[in-house]
Amino acid sequence: SVISPNELDVYVPSHRFAIECHGLYWHSEFVGCPSDKHEQKRIAAAKCNVRLLQLFEDEWYDRRAIVESLIATRLNVNTRSIHARKCTIVEVDLQDAREFMDMNHIDGHVNCSNALGLMFDDQLVAVATTRRPRHDKWRDHTEIARLAFASKMRVVGGVSRLINAIRKRH
Repeated sequence: SVISPNELDVYVPSHRFAIECHGLYWHSEFVGCPSDKHEQKRIAAAKCNVRLLQLFEDEWYDRRAIVESLIATRLNVNTRSIHARKCTIVEVDLQDAREFMDMNHIDGHVNCSNALGLMFDDQLVAVATTRRPRHDKWRDHTEIARLAFASKMRVVGGVSRLINAIRKRH
């Protein structure tokens, strides 16, 4: 009833957090699922101040550890929390960035030209990869290709710290 008339697969009221699990077949256009159904649920949840994690069955089967980490972090269960101001910004080797993304980002790595990270106690806790946009009108800009945090790690202010570092370098 949270986003009535639609429903949510899992809802945790204490955290205003919900999970939608989409089967690849039943949530496809092959069976008449509207192409904007998932976006409409996201909008409805946002209007009710509910954070919605939408995942597809292949993500659950193929990247389960990452999905579980996302859920644990959002519920603040078995997570370690640090502040970005206590981290050091470092340039990350592209091979190390690739391995980090494959281990911590639900979509894995993607081609990039640069990578910056946050180190805490000699451990890489966050990585942002950048590249030149593919569209000609944005060629003089830099885009973030991927951004991820180490499994079950909450880095308060990590996104801002990495974005500011990217802006300074580009």
